[in-house]
Amino acid sequence: MGTATNIKRIEEALRDYEIIDTSDPTTMFCEPFFVPLFKRYF
Repeated sequence: MGTATNIKRIEEALRDYEIIDTSDPTTMFCEPFFVPLFKRYF
């Protein structure tokens, strides 16, 4: 994944595209499709 700065940029992009939601204390996926996709590749 890379450096801490890169991870922050990735998180920001995922939030901007409404793939993840970080309003709670935990991070959640907005679309259920992405859960198995991320588990498979990451």
